[in-house]
Amino acid sequence: MLIAPSAIEVDSSGGVLLVDHDGNATAVPEARLPFLAGGGRPDGPGYFSMTALQGIKNGRVEGPVTIYLSVEGGKICIERVDTL
Repeated sequence: MLIAPSAIEVDSSGGVLLVDHDGNATAVPEARLPFLAGGGRPDGPGYFSMTALQGIKNGRVEGPVTIYLSVEGGKICIERVDTL
């Protein structure tokens, strides 16, 4: 489903490792999981984004992760990952 090297993997510490199409890895530690995913906002033909939110603490959203995706021939490519 993902075009290599794009990947979503569970690491040995229980976190998630997100790898974009350039091979850049972003680790989401277990303490920030699980998170809710939403969005799917189209960013143009074949491109969309999804934001994952861990939750709210003290009235503030903790740990947003935005994943930018593209669709190529029915497969998904992780273009980049942004964390705050």
